[in-house]
Amino acid sequence: MKFIFVIASLFFLSNYSFSQRASTTVVPIKKTAQPISFDVAPEVTSTTIETINPAFEQYCLENALQLIPIPTGKESQYTVAGDLTPLENKQATYKDYGIQLKENESQYFRLTGTNMLLKVESIYRLRLAYGALQH
Repeated sequence: MKFIFVIASLFFLSNYSFSQRASTTVVPIKKTAQPISFDVAPEVTSTTIETINPAFEQYCLENALQLIPIPTGKESQYTVAGDLTPLENKQATYKDYGIQLKENESQYFRLTGTNMLLKVESIYRLRLAYGALQH
């Protein structure tokens, strides 16, 4: 009995929905399309940081470097990108060392003659920290 009821319901529902679609008339709407132009922003790279936001460039110069003592037994924890000679200037920036900032990768350099690493923050992390200061 349930089976016959289900079949009959499906039959009537399908005819009802078909009659609803057939009774409505479609009136075509004529619209003329207007071309849309989008201004494409230039790609942001680390070389164009200073031209886009000089304040952010200054923030990067002041906060991109960090000296980290290497704990004994933890040397293998860091992926060292290379060796650098420490500069006399304690306020040296990443540009003084000739380092290029990377977008998504922090870099570690071993300072020769010391047990210190020079950590260079990624642009992504610098941008997050700079944004937090602005809000």
